[in-house]
Amino acid sequence: CIRDRKYCKQSLDFFWKPCLDVTTKRYKAKTLEDESDRQNSIFFYHLENNTSDYQRYLSENQKLAEQQEAERKTANERDEKVFIAKVKKWKEARARIQQRNSQAKRPMFSDSQSKKGNK
Repeated sequence: CIRDRKYCKQSLDFFWKPCLDVTTKRYKAKTLEDESDRQNSIFFYHLENNTSDYQRYLSENQKLAEQQEAERKTANERDEKVFIAKVKKWKEARARIQQRNSQAKRPMFSDSQSKKGNK
């Protein structure tokens, strides 16, 4: 991701480069390293020199991010369709229940017949 590259570059420039001054006594005291212990970071080398391998990495990373975004959108659309189908079924079931309940509450006789029967 481009945002990650920006933070990696900032990390290299403002944190790691100042820490990597191997000529200072402070560095030697802090790390207890000598010349034989150190190797250059491969990633920082490619980042700093903007090599073709690094450019290929960025391109592949961008393609992967686009693919993941497309998959996320597809999953969201699928989930939305499933949700809509469930809501539709729920509404249909609710309507059937309400219809059954309204039929069960319907009086057996009309109002005029029930009044005659009560007299």
